[in-house]
Order: sequence, then C-alpha cells, then structure tokens
Amino acid sequence: MHTLRRITVVFAVAAASVATTAGAATALPTTEVAQHAAEDGRKLTRIDTDAAGNPESAGGEIRFAGLSGNGRYALFAVRTNSNMVPEPHRAPTPTGEYLVRKDTRTGATLLVSVTPDGRPLRLSPYWHHVAIGLDGTTFAYTAPLGDSSSSDIALYHHDLASGVRQIATVPPRWSIESISMSADGRWLTWVSRSEWNGRWAGDRIHRHDLVSGGTKVLLQCEDLFHGCYWHPGVSASDDGTKLVFRYQAKPQDPALVTLLDTTTGELRTPSGAQSGSSYQLSGDGKWLFFTQSGDSDRFELKKVATTPGATPVSLGRWDKKATMHVSVNSVSRTGNLVGLMVMNSNGDDPYFRSPRTHILDQSTGGTSFLPDPRPGRTLPSFPTISRDGQVVVVQERCLRSLNCGLHTGWYSSPLHDARP
Repeated sequence: MHTLRRITVVFAVAAASVATTAGAATALPTTEVAQHAAEDGRKLTRIDTDAAGNPESAGGEIRFAGLSGNGRYALFAVRTNSNMVPEPHRAPTPTGEYLVRKDTRTGATLLVSVTPDGRPLRLSPYWHHVAIGLDGTTFAYTAPLGDSSSSDIALYHHDLASGVRQIATVPPRWSIESISMSADGRWLTWVSRSEWNGRWAGDRIHRHDLVSGGTKVLLQCEDLFHGCYWHPGVSASDDGTKLVFRYQAKPQDPALVTLLDTTTGELRTPSGAQSGSSYQLSGDGKWLFFTQSGDSDRFELKKVATTPGATPVSLGRWDKKATMHVSVNSVSRTGNLVGLMVMNSNGDDPYFRSPRTHILDQSTGGTSFLPDPRPGRTLPSFPTISRDGQVVVVQERCLRSLNCGLHTGWYSSPLHDARP
C-alpha cells in the first residue's frame, strides 16, 4: 500500500473563503498545488486495456459506461473488433459496439451485452445508457431487436447467475436512458423518451420489479406543449426510492432541480437547489449536492438534506474572475467524498481552460488532486467515485485542447489512502 502525503487545501485556491468542519489549511497557489500533486504517492492505473494490459486497439473514442459500487469493475462500450472484447466474440471488422466489463484487479474482460441465448449483442446506436450493479455481477443495457433503423429498441437485464431477460421495448425513434439498479437487486428504473419533430415528447419514468416482474410508470409527461417536461439526466439513490432531475410542471415554468419519491409519488424541490446547474444524489439518498452560479460573482458547491425543510450548507466557493466552470460529477454513498470538475481562467496557470478533477473530502474540508497521466500534456477529468469511496475513475484529457499525439485513456486510482 502506498504511503500518501495528503494534499489538503481550502477552496480559497479559487480566491474564496470557506468554513470547514476541520481547521483551515494553508492555501496554495494553483501551480504549487499541481506540483505537489505530481509528487503524490497515489497511483493512476490505466484500465481501458485488454486482459494482457495492452491499450485498446480499435481506435476511436473509448467510452466509459459505469463503475460497480465496490469499485472493482468498470464498464466500457468498445468497438466489436476491439482487443478488449474476449477473443471468442471479437469481430474482424467494426460493426458497432459491445459492452465489456473490465476487472480492475485481475485485468480480465467479460462480454456483457449478450442475448438471452448467449449470442453477442451490439448496443443500441442511440443513447448508450447502461447500468452496472453494486457488486458488478448484474447489468442493464439496450439494443435494437433487428438490423434496420426501424427496429424496436429492447432493454435487457443480465445477471451472471441467472442469465439475460428482456424487460421492455420501445418503438423506433424512442430511446431508453438514465438506467439505474437498486443495490439490493430488486428495482430497475429507466426513462423512455420519444423524439418528435426534433423535440422530446411522451417522456416516462419506469420502475420494474425484478422479483415480481411488474412494471410501473412513476411519472409521465405526454403533452409537450401544455404539460410537464423533464430534462435529460437522472440521479438515483442506491435503494431506488429517490430520483433527482430537472423538471418543469408546465412549459412556462422554470426548470427546477426536483426530487421524486418513488414510493409516494411526491415531487419536491429541495430548499436552495432550484437553480442548481449540476447535481448528484448520495447513494444513501440523504444528501443532494449541487452547484450554482447564476448572476452572482462566484460558483458555489452546496449540499442539502433530502428531508423536507432542510437548510442548504455551502461546501466551496470559486471566484468567477479566476474560474470558468464548476460541476459536481459523482459522490460516494454517504457523500463524504465528492468528485468535482473545475476549469480555471488564469492564463498563467498550466491548467488554463482545462477541466481538472478535484476530490473534496468533507471529513477535512479540503481537496486532493490526482497526478497527471502524462505531465505537461494531459490531466485527469470527469471523476466517477465508487459508492464505497475506495476508487475513482477518471478520463485522460489533453491540456488546453492540445493534440496529445496518442489515444487518451481511462484510469483508476485508490482513494482509501486519502481517507482518515
């Protein structure tokens, strides 16, 4: 186990002052923080590789599709001729994409997208939304029932112990997205959407009971011009009882961050979160994390309990004179660890206009930074923290939109060394 010299800074890195649960640490200039991060003992391990550790071979963008709750397994959508596809199922030429599970401990890869009779199944060409269960042995994905663009789209549930089941279908020009599975393996939730004249209509949120086989519509927005509407992107609690999304009760209403109780059907906007520009629900469903900017002179990260009447708490502020964008990308089950993306606007900083990963640890009130995969050329972005808070997966991105010269990859890093 590597010894980690923890990097703890107050969010004043962005020229702001924050009250934390721990004592205030010394603020470092951004460039000095980056230098210390490069000397950190924490390791980055590339995970978009085949079983022998070779980087993906088929070219194009490799899409990370999910992380198991225990942080061990990662999902990737890869071309059918990729070396990440196990040899018996690998195609000689690219004919679409398969869903592959990568074991980050052993390096083994497993073809996940298969039919009920075990044949390889190409993913749906539209809205590649998939899900992986808490222990990495159950999956959900969509695929066309035929080879033409007029084919229906099917939603499948794959349990390595019991096999593959077709759960639902939607007609052509419909999509299935925002899929989630409850930690206990019972509930499968998804959104179905229909594109009509370039506008989305007929949106529905479904919940399927994998034990009884019944499906229920939790929320329905059929009338695009007079009824309700919600925007893409749903965050779900691990037990499947809470969903958070941006919602308009009527077309003329503002789009508000809204919590849906899947048990009672209640819709409610948590206090202070109305105008959240990005949001994530903790796995235990107790906390909503969101960022705000609006017309103020700063970006702010807040959290609010999901109980009615709770008061929002500020976790960090960034001055817009030094910062271009802040978003919350993922949180651990309890919300103790928060994965953020921060893009600064300091032209003298090597990370100018480059979205960089920040890991906020609420137990200390500070952030830690991951080392750059290729110092001076790339940086880690788009953090996905496992629900148990042990692992983070990041995408390698070129600094300042430069040509890195090589295919960028996906990396994992342990987080438990950074915890108290």
